[in-house]
Amino acid sequence: MSDSPSNRTAALPFSLLRRHGRWLVLALALALLAWLVRDLDRDAAWRAWRSVPAWVWGLMVLGLLASHIARAARIHNEWADRVPMRFRDAMALTVSHSAWVVLAPMRAGEAYYPLALRERYGIGLAESSLSLLRQRVQDLPALRSE
Repeated sequence: MSDSPSNRTAALPFSLLRRHGRWLVLALALALLAWLVRDLDRDAAWRAWRSVPAWVWGLMVLGLLASHIARAARIHNEWADRVPMRFRDAMALTVSHSAWVVLAPMRAGEAYYPLALRERYGIGLAESSLSLLRQRVQDLPALRSE
């Protein structure tokens, strides 16, 4: 009964979304970016970009990479003994979660982490939410200002 033509037809948009969802999100993000920069003074933006020395850009990229690697290592250490998570998977989760935190309104992207762990590894929302809370508490020393 689950293979009836009407059920297959109803499931078609969802299967297309699952298969091509990343491309759809990318297209929407690029369209949003184009809309946001439509009135940008490109000459002023280019001058501002060029006023920052190359070594500063390189240092920033290295710092961002180190931050993501450290967070991925914490995630991997927490879950790898219980679920089949490779370091690469932890890094992908870290980068995706960070992107959703930045892109989703009102930090709704924080929900990505527990939802991704539930979908990919079957980890319950309560346990994965506690994991996220632990990560945020571990982030506090880096955010402390004097």
